[in-house]
Amino acid sequence: MWKKTFISTFIAQVLSIVGFSFALPFLPFFISELGIKDIPSQTYWAGITLSASGFTFVLFSPLWGHLADKHGKKIMVVRSMFAGTLILFLMSFVKSVKQLLICRLLQGALTGTIVASITLVASVVPVEKSGFTLGMMQAAVSIGNSIGPLIGGFFADRIGYRNTFRLGGILTFLG
Repeated sequence: MWKKTFISTFIAQVLSIVGFSFALPFLPFFISELGIKDIPSQTYWAGITLSASGFTFVLFSPLWGHLADKHGKKIMVVRSMFAGTLILFLMSFVKSVKQLLICRLLQGALTGTIVASITLVASVVPVEKSGFTLGMMQAAVSIGNSIGPLIGGFFADRIGYRNTFRLGGILTFLG
Protein backbone atom coordinates (compact mmCIF):
# COMPACT_ATOMS: atom_id res chain seq x y z
CA MET A 1 0.00 0.00 0.00
CA TRP A 2 2.81 2.46 0.82
CA LYS A 3 4.32 1.99 -2.67
CA LYS A 4 1.15 3.20 -4.37
CA THR A 5 1.05 6.29 -2.15
CA PHE A 6 4.74 6.97 -2.73
CA ILE A 7 4.59 6.60 -6.52
CA SER A 8 1.44 8.67 -6.92
CA THR A 9 2.79 11.38 -4.61
CA PHE A 10 6.12 11.40 -6.47
CA ILE A 11 4.36 11.92 -9.82
CA ALA A 12 2.04 14.54 -8.35
CA GLN A 13 5.02 16.41 -6.91
CA VAL A 14 6.87 16.46 -10.23
CA LEU A 15 3.76 17.77 -12.00
CA SER A 16 3.06 20.45 -9.42
CA ILE A 17 6.63 21.77 -9.35
CA VAL A 18 6.73 21.79 -13.16
CA GLY A 19 3.48 23.78 -13.12
CA PHE A 20 4.70 26.22 -10.48
CA SER A 21 8.05 26.82 -12.20
CA PHE A 22 6.59 27.40 -15.67
CA ALA A 23 6.54 31.18 -15.14
CA LEU A 24 10.12 31.59 -13.96
CA PRO A 25 11.77 32.25 -17.34
CA PHE A 26 9.27 34.84 -18.52
CA LEU A 27 8.17 36.61 -15.33
CA PRO A 28 10.18 39.82 -16.01
CA PHE A 29 8.71 39.98 -19.53
CA PHE A 30 5.21 39.41 -18.15
CA ILE A 31 5.81 42.26 -15.72
CA SER A 32 6.61 44.45 -18.73
CA GLU A 33 3.32 43.37 -20.30
CA LEU A 34 1.61 44.50 -17.09
CA GLY A 35 2.86 48.05 -17.65
CA ILE A 36 6.26 48.18 -15.94
CA LYS A 37 8.42 49.27 -18.88
CA ASP A 38 11.82 50.34 -17.54
CA ILE A 39 14.39 47.60 -16.88
CA PRO A 40 15.31 48.60 -13.29
CA SER A 41 11.64 48.54 -12.26
CA GLN A 42 11.09 45.21 -14.03
CA THR A 43 13.97 43.60 -12.16
CA TYR A 44 12.79 45.15 -8.89
CA TRP A 45 9.26 43.80 -9.31
CA ALA A 46 10.51 40.44 -10.59
CA GLY A 47 12.59 40.08 -7.42
CA ILE A 48 9.68 41.04 -5.18
CA THR A 49 7.15 38.78 -6.91
CA LEU A 50 9.51 35.81 -7.03
CA SER A 51 10.39 36.08 -3.33
CA ALA A 52 6.85 36.89 -2.14
CA SER A 53 5.66 33.29 -2.10
CA GLY A 54 8.63 32.23 0.02
CA PHE A 55 7.82 34.90 2.58
CA THR A 56 4.22 33.82 3.09
CA PHE A 57 5.19 30.15 2.87
CA VAL A 58 7.39 30.59 5.95
CA LEU A 59 4.53 32.21 7.84
CA PHE A 60 1.84 29.68 6.91
CA SER A 61 3.75 26.37 6.91
CA PRO A 62 3.34 25.79 10.66
CA LEU A 63 -0.41 26.27 10.32
CA TRP A 64 -0.67 23.72 7.50
CA GLY A 65 1.52 21.30 9.47
CA HIS A 66 -0.76 21.64 12.48
CA LEU A 67 -3.83 21.05 10.34
CA ALA A 68 -2.17 18.00 8.74
CA ASP A 69 -1.65 16.54 12.22
CA LYS A 70 -5.25 17.30 13.13
CA HIS A 71 -7.13 16.45 9.92
CA GLY A 72 -4.82 14.21 7.90
CA LYS A 73 -1.88 14.52 5.60
CA LYS A 74 -3.58 13.49 2.36
CA ILE A 75 -6.14 16.28 2.60
CA MET A 76 -3.29 18.79 2.94
CA VAL A 77 -1.69 17.49 -0.27
CA VAL A 78 -5.02 17.80 -2.09
CA ARG A 79 -5.63 21.26 -0.61
CA SER A 80 -2.20 22.52 -1.67
CA MET A 81 -2.55 21.18 -5.22
CA PHE A 82 -6.02 22.69 -5.71
CA ALA A 83 -4.88 26.01 -4.26
CA GLY A 84 -1.90 25.99 -6.62
CA THR A 85 -4.16 25.29 -9.57
CA LEU A 86 -6.51 28.13 -8.67
CA ILE A 87 -3.71 30.62 -8.08
CA LEU A 88 -1.94 29.82 -11.35
CA PHE A 89 -5.22 30.38 -13.18
CA LEU A 90 -5.72 33.66 -11.31
CA MET A 91 -2.23 34.78 -12.38
CA SER A 92 -3.30 34.42 -15.99
CA PHE A 93 -5.97 37.10 -15.46
CA VAL A 94 -4.02 39.75 -13.52
CA LYS A 95 -4.04 43.27 -14.94
CA SER A 96 -1.30 44.84 -12.78
CA VAL A 97 1.95 43.89 -11.12
CA LYS A 98 0.30 44.45 -7.72
CA GLN A 99 -2.33 41.82 -8.55
CA LEU A 100 0.47 39.46 -9.58
CA LEU A 101 2.18 40.14 -6.25
CA ILE A 102 -1.02 39.32 -4.38
CA CYS A 103 -1.28 36.03 -6.29
CA ARG A 104 2.32 35.16 -5.42
CA LEU A 105 1.68 35.97 -1.75
CA LEU A 106 -1.38 33.72 -1.85
CA GLN A 107 0.64 31.01 -3.58
CA GLY A 108 3.05 30.86 -0.67
CA ALA A 109 0.31 31.06 1.92
CA LEU A 110 -2.01 28.43 0.45
CA THR A 111 0.13 25.86 -1.35
CA GLY A 112 3.14 24.12 0.20
CA THR A 113 2.95 21.00 -1.95
CA ILE A 114 6.53 19.98 -1.12
CA VAL A 115 6.03 19.87 2.65
CA ALA A 116 2.59 18.29 2.36
CA SER A 117 3.81 15.57 -0.02
CA ILE A 118 6.94 14.73 1.94
CA THR A 119 4.96 14.57 5.18
CA LEU A 120 2.44 12.21 3.58
CA VAL A 121 5.13 9.91 2.22
CA ALA A 122 7.06 9.92 5.50
CA SER A 123 3.92 8.88 7.36
CA VAL A 124 3.27 5.75 5.24
CA VAL A 125 6.63 4.27 4.26
CA PRO A 126 8.38 1.65 6.39
CA VAL A 127 11.30 3.04 8.39
CA GLU A 128 13.81 0.98 6.39
CA LYS A 129 12.59 2.65 3.15
CA SER A 130 12.34 6.21 4.47
CA GLY A 131 15.79 7.35 3.30
CA PHE A 132 15.18 6.19 -0.25
CA THR A 133 11.62 7.49 -0.54
CA LEU A 134 12.36 10.88 1.01
CA GLY A 135 15.40 11.21 -1.26
CA MET A 136 13.17 10.45 -4.23
CA MET A 137 10.68 13.09 -3.08
CA GLN A 138 13.49 15.63 -3.10
CA ALA A 139 14.44 14.37 -6.57
CA ALA A 140 10.84 15.03 -7.66
CA VAL A 141 11.28 18.67 -6.66
CA SER A 142 14.59 18.90 -8.54
CA ILE A 143 13.08 17.27 -11.63
CA GLY A 144 10.19 19.73 -11.59
CA ASN A 145 12.50 22.72 -11.06
CA SER A 146 14.77 21.52 -13.87
CA ILE A 147 12.21 20.90 -16.58
CA GLY A 148 9.48 23.37 -15.58
CA PRO A 149 11.26 26.56 -16.67
CA LEU A 150 12.49 24.90 -19.86
CA ILE A 151 9.02 23.77 -20.86
CA GLY A 152 7.43 26.99 -19.58
CA GLY A 153 9.76 29.13 -21.68
CA PHE A 154 8.97 27.02 -24.73
CA PHE A 155 5.22 27.36 -24.24
CA ALA A 156 5.37 31.07 -23.36
CA ASP A 157 7.01 31.67 -26.73
CA ARG A 158 4.33 29.70 -28.56
CA ILE A 159 1.06 30.27 -26.71
CA GLY A 160 1.73 33.44 -24.70
CA TYR A 161 2.32 34.18 -21.03
CA ARG A 162 -1.26 33.98 -19.84
CA ASN A 163 -1.94 30.65 -21.51
CA THR A 164 1.30 29.31 -20.06
CA PHE A 165 0.07 30.17 -16.56
CA ARG A 166 -3.11 28.24 -17.37
CA LEU A 167 -1.14 25.27 -18.67
CA GLY A 168 0.91 25.31 -15.46
CA GLY A 169 -2.35 25.27 -13.53
CA ILE A 170 -3.56 22.28 -15.52
CA LEU A 171 -0.35 20.38 -14.75
CA THR A 172 -0.72 21.17 -11.05
CA PHE A 173 -4.34 20.02 -11.18
CA LEU A 174 -3.30 16.76 -12.84
CA GLY A 175 -0.90 16.23 -9.96
